[in-house]
Amino acid sequence: MPGEARNDGEILAGIYHRLRELYRTEGGKGAEPLLKMSWRYKQPDHPESEEVAKENNGYALADLYDQNGTLLAKKGQLLNSFALLRDDGSTASSCWIYTGSWTEQGNQMANRDNADPSGLGNTLGWAGRGRSIVGCCTTALRPISTASPGMRSGC
Repeated sequence: MPGEARNDGEILAGIYHRLRELYRTEGGKGAEPLLKMSWRYKQPDHPESEEVAKENNGYALADLYDQNGTLLAKKGQLLNSFALLRDDGSTASSCWIYTGSWTEQGNQMANRDNADPSGLGNTLGWAGRGRSIVGCCTTALRPISTASPGMRSGC
Protein backbone atom coordinates (compact mmCIF):
# COMPACT_ATOMS: atom_id res chain seq x y z
CA MET A 1 0.00 0.00 0.00
CA PRO A 2 1.20 3.55 -0.61
CA GLY A 3 3.21 4.96 2.26
CA GLU A 4 3.92 1.55 3.77
CA ALA A 5 6.98 0.60 1.75
CA ARG A 6 10.18 0.11 3.72
CA ASN A 7 13.73 -0.19 2.51
CA ASP A 8 15.88 -3.30 2.99
CA GLY A 9 17.65 -1.83 6.02
CA GLU A 10 14.38 -1.25 7.87
CA ILE A 11 13.11 -4.74 7.01
CA LEU A 12 16.32 -6.45 8.16
CA ALA A 13 16.46 -4.30 11.31
CA GLY A 14 12.91 -5.36 12.19
CA ILE A 15 13.75 -9.04 11.72
CA TYR A 16 16.97 -8.66 13.73
CA HIS A 17 15.29 -6.89 16.67
CA ARG A 18 12.39 -9.36 16.80
CA LEU A 19 14.64 -12.43 16.64
CA ARG A 20 17.00 -10.99 19.22
CA GLU A 21 14.14 -10.29 21.62
CA LEU A 22 12.73 -13.82 21.11
CA TYR A 23 16.11 -15.40 21.83
CA ARG A 24 16.68 -13.12 24.81
CA THR A 25 13.30 -14.00 26.39
CA GLU A 26 12.81 -17.60 25.27
CA GLY A 27 16.35 -18.82 24.64
CA GLY A 28 16.92 -21.56 22.12
CA LYS A 29 19.55 -23.36 20.15
CA GLY A 30 22.17 -21.09 18.57
CA ALA A 31 21.15 -17.95 20.48
CA GLU A 32 24.67 -16.81 21.40
CA PRO A 33 25.82 -15.55 17.96
CA LEU A 34 22.68 -13.47 17.48
CA LEU A 35 22.75 -12.06 21.00
CA LYS A 36 26.43 -11.09 20.64
CA MET A 37 26.04 -9.70 17.13
CA SER A 38 27.18 -6.11 16.62
CA TRP A 39 24.43 -3.69 15.56
CA ARG A 40 26.01 -0.27 16.07
CA TYR A 41 24.19 1.83 13.53
CA LYS A 42 23.38 5.51 14.10
CA GLN A 43 19.70 4.66 13.68
CA PRO A 44 19.35 1.00 14.78
CA ASP A 45 15.86 0.67 13.27
CA HIS A 46 16.91 2.25 9.98
CA PRO A 47 20.56 1.49 9.15
CA GLU A 48 21.89 3.49 6.22
CA SER A 49 23.16 1.48 3.25
CA GLU A 50 26.58 3.18 3.54
CA GLU A 51 26.94 2.01 7.16
CA VAL A 52 26.05 -1.55 6.17
CA ALA A 53 28.47 -1.46 3.21
CA LYS A 54 31.30 -0.33 5.50
CA GLU A 55 30.53 -3.14 7.94
CA ASN A 56 30.44 -5.66 5.09
CA ASN A 57 33.86 -4.35 4.03
CA GLY A 58 35.39 -4.87 7.45
CA TYR A 59 37.59 -2.89 9.79
CA ALA A 60 40.41 -3.31 12.26
CA LEU A 61 39.41 -3.90 15.89
CA ALA A 62 43.03 -3.35 16.92
CA ASP A 63 46.15 -1.97 15.26
CA LEU A 64 47.32 -4.51 12.65
CA TYR A 65 51.00 -5.17 12.05
CA ASP A 66 52.86 -7.44 9.65
CA GLN A 67 55.60 -9.85 10.76
CA ASN A 68 58.19 -7.03 10.55
CA GLY A 69 56.22 -4.74 12.83
CA THR A 70 55.00 -2.44 10.06
CA LEU A 71 51.59 -0.93 10.78
CA LEU A 72 49.08 -2.15 8.18
CA ALA A 73 45.88 -0.67 9.59
CA LYS A 74 44.97 1.36 12.65
CA LYS A 75 42.21 0.38 15.04
CA GLY A 76 38.87 1.44 13.53
CA GLN A 77 40.26 1.76 10.00
CA LEU A 78 38.38 0.21 7.09
CA LEU A 79 40.34 -2.64 5.48
CA ASN A 80 41.51 -2.38 1.87
CA SER A 81 42.05 -6.10 1.23
CA PHE A 82 40.79 -9.45 2.47
CA ALA A 83 44.47 -10.29 3.06
CA LEU A 84 44.24 -8.12 6.20
CA LEU A 85 41.46 -10.21 7.76
CA ARG A 86 42.63 -12.17 10.80
CA ASP A 87 41.16 -15.10 12.70
CA ASP A 88 42.40 -13.81 16.07
CA GLY A 89 39.57 -11.35 16.72
CA SER A 90 41.54 -8.27 15.64
CA THR A 91 39.37 -7.66 12.54
CA ALA A 92 35.66 -7.76 11.76
CA SER A 93 33.87 -8.20 8.44
CA SER A 94 30.43 -9.49 7.63
CA CYS A 95 31.67 -11.14 4.41
CA TRP A 96 35.31 -11.49 3.36
CA ILE A 97 34.67 -11.10 -0.36
CA TYR A 98 33.46 -7.52 0.19
CA THR A 99 36.71 -6.47 1.87
CA GLY A 100 38.14 -3.60 -0.14
CA SER A 101 34.72 -2.49 -1.39
CA TRP A 102 34.58 0.54 0.94
CA THR A 103 37.99 1.73 2.07
CA GLU A 104 39.31 4.89 3.70
CA GLN A 105 39.35 6.29 0.14
CA GLY A 106 35.57 5.84 -0.11
CA ASN A 107 33.10 3.66 -1.98
CA GLN A 108 35.18 1.51 -4.32
CA MET A 109 32.03 -0.16 -5.66
CA ALA A 110 31.22 3.13 -7.40
CA ASN A 111 34.43 2.81 -9.46
CA ARG A 112 33.19 2.51 -13.01
CA ASP A 113 36.46 2.69 -14.90
CA ASN A 114 35.60 1.50 -18.39
CA ALA A 115 39.11 1.95 -19.77
CA ASP A 116 39.92 -0.98 -22.04
CA PRO A 117 43.54 -0.73 -23.21
CA SER A 118 43.53 -4.38 -24.31
CA GLY A 119 40.43 -4.01 -26.48
CA LEU A 120 39.08 -7.26 -24.99
CA GLY A 121 36.24 -5.73 -22.99
CA ASN A 122 38.02 -6.39 -19.70
CA THR A 123 36.48 -3.43 -17.82
CA LEU A 124 36.15 -4.73 -14.30
CA GLY A 125 36.98 -1.49 -12.47
CA TRP A 126 37.02 -2.11 -8.72
CA ALA A 127 36.01 -5.76 -9.04
CA GLY A 128 39.16 -6.68 -10.96
CA ARG A 129 41.75 -5.09 -8.66
CA GLY A 130 43.09 -7.71 -6.29
CA ARG A 131 39.77 -9.52 -6.20
CA SER A 132 39.11 -13.22 -6.30
CA ILE A 133 37.34 -13.63 -9.63
CA VAL A 134 36.47 -17.22 -10.40
CA GLY A 135 34.85 -18.82 -13.39
CA CYS A 136 33.89 -22.37 -12.50
CA CYS A 137 31.90 -23.61 -15.50
CA THR A 138 33.52 -25.45 -18.37
CA THR A 139 32.17 -27.23 -21.41
CA ALA A 140 34.16 -30.39 -20.70
CA LEU A 141 32.22 -33.23 -19.13
CA ARG A 142 33.94 -34.64 -16.09
CA PRO A 143 32.92 -36.64 -13.08
CA ILE A 144 32.23 -34.53 -10.00
CA SER A 145 33.52 -36.11 -6.84
CA THR A 146 32.46 -35.18 -3.34
CA ALA A 147 33.45 -31.61 -2.60
CA SER A 148 36.15 -30.88 -0.06
CA PRO A 149 35.16 -28.86 3.01
CA GLY A 150 34.77 -25.24 1.97
CA MET A 151 34.60 -26.12 -1.72
CA ARG A 152 31.62 -26.14 -4.03
CA SER A 153 31.02 -28.89 -6.54
CA GLY A 154 29.47 -28.09 -9.89
CA CYS A 155 28.34 -24.71 -11.14
